[in-house]
Amino acid sequence: MDEDILNNALGETKQLCNTEVTDNCWHLLLPPSKNFEKTLSLPLNPGEQTEVGVVVKSPQISRSQKFYSVLELTLQEGKADDSIKVFSVANIVTPKLECTKQLVCLENGLSVIPLVAKFEDSQQDRVKIPFRNNGAKELEMVLTVVPYPNSNKEQPKLNVACTPSTCKIAPNSMGLVNLTVGLADNITNSKANERQQMVLVIKIKNSLLLYYFVLDFSLIFNCKLY
Repeated sequence: MDEDILNNALGETKQLCNTEVTDNCWHLLLPPSKNFEKTLSLPLNPGEQTEVGVVVKSPQISRSQKFYSVLELTLQEGKADDSIKVFSVANIVTPKLECTKQLVCLENGLSVIPLVAKFEDSQQDRVKIPFRNNGAKELEMVLTVVPYPNSNKEQPKLNVACTPSTCKIAPNSMGLVNLTVGLADNITNSKANERQQMVLVIKIKNSLLLYYFVLDFSLIFNCKLY
């Protein structure tokens, strides 16, 4: 089997996937043409050589992984055909985004970011969340905050928006996500301090990658001593 031969040659412990079979994502490119082809026929004289590009369009994956395809070369000389197989291996690395304030919940494995929203003389607060791009490429992110799934269908206490709703972080750099936090209509500053959980959804542009972070807000209202 091709997979067994390749795994043994690379010393891989996990079975690699032939993504030409699953995703049809490998192509041939003959310069100077910019057309992607699946098959090419090249007339060559003895001693002559040419360059052929092998192009892979990354399939939609949720984690870093290696995959391969098989390029079959057939030499037609007279009436006899002779063919060899060439393995092409690609290593696709997914972006690595983390919040420097995040904690990991042991119960469900979710990333939780503890935050404090203070409401003193106004009904709004602004919160900044630091993120780090540990990858080698710039990340362009689309940001959304949604209510945390609640089994008792309790109404959200907060209205939270990302301002702005998009953000870019350079490779191996830090960036800030800005939140505007407002009180919902069912909450007034006369109530005791409360907590509220929301979910920050980060979509990486031009991909299907999504990151989820639970925002664990502590709500602090204006307190006066008499």
